[in-house]
Amino acid sequence: MRLVFTLILLLLILVPVSGKTEVYIKLDKKMVAPEDLLRISVNAFSDIPSPIEVLITGPGGGQWLYENESVIVFSGSWDFQIPEDWGDGVYVVKVNLFENGTTKEFFEQFRVIKPKILKVEFPEVPYQGRTLVNVTVETPEERETSLSFKFIGLNFRFTSEEEFKVYDNSTKLKLNLRQRYDETRDIDYALKPGIYAIELILKYRGRIFDSRILTVEVVKPKLSVNISEEVVTGEPIRITISTNRFSDAYDGAYNGIVLTLVGENYKAVKVVELDEGGEANVTMETAGLSEGDYKLYIRDTMLTYKGYSPKALAYLYYDLDPKDPKAKEFHAQDDIVIVKDLRIEKHPQSRSNSIVFFEPTGQEAEEGEFVSYKILLSSADNGLSAYELILYLSNNSVAEFYRIYFPEWAYETYKVVTKDQIRMSALDLKGSVGKDASRVEIATVMLRALSEGVAEMSLKVKRMDSDNGMPINPLTYSAFLVVKPARENKTEENNMTLSENENGDLNGNSSEEIEIPQGNTTEIPEEQNQSSEEFPVHEILKNGEMTEEDRREVSKGKKVPKPKELGVEPKDIIIVAAFGVTFVLVLGRRS
Repeated sequence: MRLVFTLILLLLILVPVSGKTEVYIKLDKKMVAPEDLLRISVNAFSDIPSPIEVLITGPGGGQWLYENESVIVFSGSWDFQIPEDWGDGVYVVKVNLFENGTTKEFFEQFRVIKPKILKVEFPEVPYQGRTLVNVTVETPEERETSLSFKFIGLNFRFTSEEEFKVYDNSTKLKLNLRQRYDETRDIDYALKPGIYAIELILKYRGRIFDSRILTVEVVKPKLSVNISEEVVTGEPIRITISTNRFSDAYDGAYNGIVLTLVGENYKAVKVVELDEGGEANVTMETAGLSEGDYKLYIRDTMLTYKGYSPKALAYLYYDLDPKDPKAKEFHAQDDIVIVKDLRIEKHPQSRSNSIVFFEPTGQEAEEGEFVSYKILLSSADNGLSAYELILYLSNNSVAEFYRIYFPEWAYETYKVVTKDQIRMSALDLKGSVGKDASRVEIATVMLRALSEGVAEMSLKVKRMDSDNGMPINPLTYSAFLVVKPARENKTEENNMTLSENENGDLNGNSSEEIEIPQGNTTEIPEEQNQSSEEFPVHEILKNGEMTEEDRREVSKGKKVPKPKELGVEPKDIIIVAAFGVTFVLVLGRRS
């Protein structure tokens, strides 16, 4: 019984009800391109034998798929390749079924679309700029579509490094005008402002279907800056920068603009990053700055530079005029430089903070050379009793710490020198740094230049007390060392010179920290209180009468050499005396 029921159910499904004709058409795609494959499936059922036709028709042409005189049940499928010459339009897969003298038509639509570029939005692009080119396309299948481009000028062309995929029938092409300069590091290869052509290429399934050539203009870069001309100490300097570098923020913001704030004994540099609109709002802090006139140098380096990074160039050559012949040495002849004057006023009810800074703030050295920086405290209103500092070096492959020297007034409690860090502490036991002191020398640090590059030196004040025991909380500023390749034999000469002037051995590998003595301080012997900044006697008198070794020998009780010991014989003295007497007698006779 169960078997009979199953057979009846299958017959009802497979055999249509008497008098009813059914046709099912299925397409695997609704949109295709020329030469695409379209899979077509047709199933037809009729209660009586009837002729059937299956065909494709549309504005670009037609194609018969199947013809038969008489069918009751029909099932067929085809992989149909769209002819290359079929144009855009709506096509149909059509099934005609003739039944009882009447033609019944069944159809399913699909579109043929030839992949093409519809619209290109090319924004203004400045010299050494990057931008996004918006391209709108029409394509039957986005994942099989890609775009690329060629940028063409006189006697050169470069192609895009990637093929850009399509999403929502559009894509953004990344145009990088810095590509040629970045590859060659030759400023003559930088794309100058002028007229160029760009060819856009659309591929579908790896085959070129469309292309467009547009004329584009590379324009001159623009830079405008607004700042407040007067600022109160403690309030930030607010700087607004506008450029025509739109959409340059893809794959990282444009960071070729540097700011240099310059005042008396002060210099600070800041690198600016533009947003997608080619603008930036920047602040520079004034806490701790003295009252006075300052200049702000704004330089767009175009990211063309040689020898120095934009930040290092801004430290060393902040006022370098692009018209100066020296600018070509650093690929800075294409820079834009704007100078703004401002004045920092002291708040009526505030006092300026102290600053610990390096002097100079930047130096150049060749590989193997030694350079020194003073560390100064700008002011100590209530004197200075003790300090504890840590010095840091950002890149010990470029340079390394070598020595630290204390001034005469400072009693050293400890110092530890490593390649990239110095820990130091000292007391003022002589009362040398009194009330209202200014430009107090704290120490002198010596560095050795190792290899080409830029190293930044910074410091941290762990402790600094005034004479009344109150803490001093100064601001701190960094300094830079730019190392250049050494000239031939220069490193050897420097090492020989330094070895002759060695100051004694420092334990550069020690990390032991000695606490500053607390409570009552006992009297310190004079020889212990000698400044570590002073060079030993043998450095000063190396070419004089006495060396350090001679001093040590005398102190041990050895006699000072007599004339004979110095190589003078008595007979030599007699001969010289006789010669003198004879000379006097001769002169007397002549007179």
